[in-house]
Amino acid sequence: MSGACSSAPRWSNLAFNTEFDHRIRQKVLKKVCPTRWEARHESVSALKERYVDVLKSLTFYSLTSKKAEERCIAVSLKKKMESFEFVLMLGLWERVLRSLHGTSKTLQQHDIDLQVARNRLNDSFSSIQNLRDDYTNIVKYAKEMCKKLNITESNFKIKIFLPLIDTVLNQLRVRFESLKEVCDVFEFLKPESIIKSKESKLIKSCYDFVLLYKSDVGSELVSQILSLKEIIVNNNLKSISNLAIFIVQHNFSTSYSEVLAACILFLTLPVTVAIAEWSFSKLKLIKNYLRNSMGQTRLSNIAVLNIEQHRTAKLSLDNIISQFSNLKARRMKF
Repeated sequence: MSGACSSAPRWSNLAFNTEFDHRIRQKVLKKVCPTRWEARHESVSALKERYVDVLKSLTFYSLTSKKAEERCIAVSLKKKMESFEFVLMLGLWERVLRSLHGTSKTLQQHDIDLQVARNRLNDSFSSIQNLRDDYTNIVKYAKEMCKKLNITESNFKIKIFLPLIDTVLNQLRVRFESLKEVCDVFEFLKPESIIKSKESKLIKSCYDFVLLYKSDVGSELVSQILSLKEIIVNNNLKSISNLAIFIVQHNFSTSYSEVLAACILFLTLPVTVAIAEWSFSKLKLIKNYLRNSMGQTRLSNIAVLNIEQHRTAKLSLDNIISQFSNLKARRMKF
């Protein structure tokens, strides 16, 4: 697709090529960004909506372009797109990426915790699992589209559809297995688990947790959890975050210090490494070829200032300059 739309006029023609667009703005074709799942969903979704328009544009260029290479690319792309397999894959991938799109958005939120992330991932997993049994509806879309365009059908389910869905499900299962394991360790901290779990199971979970985080939490956690069970039974607490807020707001921080420490451990665990990747991208912006001689200490400090812009903006430059001048003054005042 990139070869056929490498110039602005061609891309504009592919993106907006119907009279309907003058009344209602449809989706614009998006270029795929290899590192952003959102971009993949936007690209596939836009292509699905503008499929007929893209075929018209490719036909136009294959007939009218003055460049032989352009005509060949347009004909080749049009031939690939005018197949039952392509239409079916387009509908299938749009459904798969749609299921993951909302989860991707949720995982990017700053105030998300592991439990919410796990629930959203489970929702996506279930959605794609249900998609495995929804082959009929996906084929129905492809058949209707192909019927309009006189495209022939081929056997597709066993060779492509089922392996694709199974691969996506397996990747989701493998990639987020560690997140599930961490959530299972903290499962006993959920208010619902504290209230409904048997005392023996609760004690075992607490001791297992203390052994795992012995440098952060003490054995008093067991007695504090059992004591807290009687207090929160009549409070409608839904999550570990709610439990931590409840302890702080009711001045129980001293009485249930180990429980609060366990809650803080859970809430401060990172859901994804997206922030870390973003930090590395910031380093590239700061240390470019013009500043290649910058030392590690200065680079790290400037990176922190750049990443934490919302805090840096609140600093008083006058105070910083004053402190810097006092430290660097050649003559000290006695």
